[in-house]
Amino acid sequence: MIRLFRSVTPFSLLAGLLYLAAMSLHLFLHPVVPDLRPLQEPYSDWFPVAQWSGHDLYMIVLLVLLMTAAFMVSVTAAGASFTHGLSPLPAIVYLTLCFLVPDAFIHPVSVITVTGFLRLYQLIFNSYNKQQADSLLLNAGIWCGILSLLEPAYILIVVPVVIGFSTIRTLTFRESLVILSGTLVMHFLAVTAMLLFGKSDWYLAAWKNWHIPGQDGWPHWLILIQLALALMFLLAATAYLTQHLNNQLIRFRRNTRVLLVFLLGALLLALILPAGVTAVWWWIAAPAALMISWWWTQMKNQDAAAILHLTLLGLVFVFQYINFA
Repeated sequence: MIRLFRSVTPFSLLAGLLYLAAMSLHLFLHPVVPDLRPLQEPYSDWFPVAQWSGHDLYMIVLLVLLMTAAFMVSVTAAGASFTHGLSPLPAIVYLTLCFLVPDAFIHPVSVITVTGFLRLYQLIFNSYNKQQADSLLLNAGIWCGILSLLEPAYILIVVPVVIGFSTIRTLTFRESLVILSGTLVMHFLAVTAMLLFGKSDWYLAAWKNWHIPGQDGWPHWLILIQLALALMFLLAATAYLTQHLNNQLIRFRRNTRVLLVFLLGALLLALILPAGVTAVWWWIAAPAALMISWWWTQMKNQDAAAILHLTLLGLVFVFQYINFA
């Protein structure tokens, strides 16, 4: 089963499409009313996607965005040496994790947010052995600004980004300021645009509504169970990876440490934003797919890897039955 998705072949692509069709069928058979705002109140004015289209079109757009993000996951995995060349397995794992925790990906903005994180990982990985990386650093800062405009709590991502770059290469204080300047430029441009259109209250409202611990309580217990099961796979993959990390190439070891830094940052964010736990999953969904796919391909017992893969897929269908029975 795992061998099928090790490389890009017509049969593996067809199998991947069948996987996606099977997991997404319930979205059309059992229409749900999506949350019109990702986390903050102003976004219902910014992105009323469900109001612009019918349910079927809305779900098609969402699936196209999910497939685009899944493709970027596979490209990122190949560039970071988590796979030998382009492989559909990270994309399959990513899609399965998305459908395991569907509440985290019910709005297109959440999927776009994941692509922003993927771009950040790519920029950090590409800075390896680069003496002059100002363009990469500035672009990383710009993406930090974009993400923090979509969700104010993501302003904290500047910290793991700086640590991530310093893990890949030596980072000077001036280069750290380049990252920060990119973030500030995006906020300056956003505020300027809102002032021109008389919508400055949107920006202020987003920051005023920033979640604080205990403000809205924890999500539904079923969502927490879904997240816990997904995290169990991630923790198992992390344990296996760290155990075999010393046997890998230097670049791969550094890339892995970058992902671990982001996972730690996500844990801290979850403690700050208990009501926004699903938003934290946007942060770690792609790294989880990279690490789990590497874990399964490196396991000596490939039959056990196939069983784990089918178990994860089976959990998706179990929760779909619970939600829509």
